[in-house]
Amino acid sequence: MIKDKYLEPFYKKNINLDIYIEKNIKVEDIISFLKKMDEEDIKKIGNSIAFLYPKEIMYQFTDDKYAVKTFANVFRADYKLKDDYNLTVKHIGLALIKNLQKNNNLTPKEFIKKNNL
Repeated sequence: MIKDKYLEPFYKKNINLDIYIEKNIKVEDIISFLKKMDEEDIKKIGNSIAFLYPKEIMYQFTDDKYAVKTFANVFRADYKLKDDYNLTVKHIGLALIKNLQKNNNLTPKEFIKKNNL
């Protein structure tokens, strides 16, 4: 399951509206999707999960030691993901957004199967 610190940003005051405007996805749907993820799902979807987060979270994120780091660095370290950002990561991230816009009950397993990850 995804760690609670990766769900916390969605509970901030203006994040709900920001995500809905920016990505046209309800925050509740993103949280539901993330809560359904297991370690295997996280490894398969990888760095593309970051596409679900609002832009301001991407540039600044407080880890357990209250040190400001980038979201991607903290996320990769926690889940032992490769330090890569390429067109494949971008393609998967955009597909994730598009799939959640179409199906607000999407599960990680369905997304992985549908996108052959």
